[in-house]
Amino acid sequence: MATSGSADYNRTASQIILGALRVLNVLGRQTIDSTDETNALEALELMVKSWQAEGLHLWTQTDATLFLVPSTNKYSLAGANAANTSDVINTTLSAAEAASQTVISVTSSTGMAAADVVGIVTDDDTTHWSTIATVDSSTQITIDDATDSAAASGNAVHTYTTALGRPLRITSMRRLNSDVDVPMIELSNAEYFNLPSKKSEASPVEWYYDPQLGTGALYLWPTPDTVDDVIRFTYWRSIEDADAVSNDLDFPAEWLECLKYNLALRLAPEYGKPIAPEAAMLARELKEKLEDFDQEEASVYFSGSSDKNRFGDAHG
Repeated sequence: MATSGSADYNRTASQIILGALRVLNVLGRQTIDSTDETNALEALELMVKSWQAEGLHLWTQTDATLFLVPSTNKYSLAGANAANTSDVINTTLSAAEAASQTVISVTSSTGMAAADVVGIVTDDDTTHWSTIATVDSSTQITIDDATDSAAASGNAVHTYTTALGRPLRITSMRRLNSDVDVPMIELSNAEYFNLPSKKSEASPVEWYYDPQLGTGALYLWPTPDTVDDVIRFTYWRSIEDADAVSNDLDFPAEWLECLKYNLALRLAPEYGKPIAPEAAMLARELKEKLEDFDQEEASVYFSGSSDKNRFGDAHG
């Protein structure tokens, strides 16, 4: 018999819940009443959110792009300046644009769509942010907000569809200039806020990320002095919510059995039923195995000098 040719198996939140309740042997039928389903979905969501604090899940590792603002050292990562790199389209102006223009000539509009965010680098070394009203042709777009300043032919144009969500943690950061990635140094909260001259302007070489609630704040040092530099960074995104029991879960297929048995382990006290010892053991073994599997296979190098020494004393 031929194989299916597919590898897209997944389970909805409802199916994981049903499986967990079967493990507990609390169902006399193959359906769940709405109260049990609502309570079990809450338990599933809380379990998944707590797992986010236990370490990196490889499928949530994502690359992002931050467009800099001169004389600005603090950035909200839910603002107009940041997006997932895979979502960003970079092009240039194909003709000079005067101030107060809404019809913009671009080298290519491929991949752009109405309502996308668009940033146009202007001649006063700032970026004019707007949204695309229409994509008129392969070389022309119309934007909703007229340009504030003139922009020369060849100036950069950036577009993306969705602003960045709050990163759980940023793991690395690079400054991109002339297609060269320059690694940047991470600072702690105390190291950043103890810097004596936060308004010094130059190309950023260090960063500190404060996750906060809702957005997340990124601090750069020195303060950027031009829009020509672009920051790229790697971060852990949040695992997507299961807003309804009909939602698929934001997990790869190898985690589905682990979710089922660990949810059963979480639900057992609520139902006043002890989980079978072999099921509890399986829940823990599956999680340990997948945490080991969910690691990057790369060499680790140790050095007797710190990153700060390796890069030099940036603070003078």
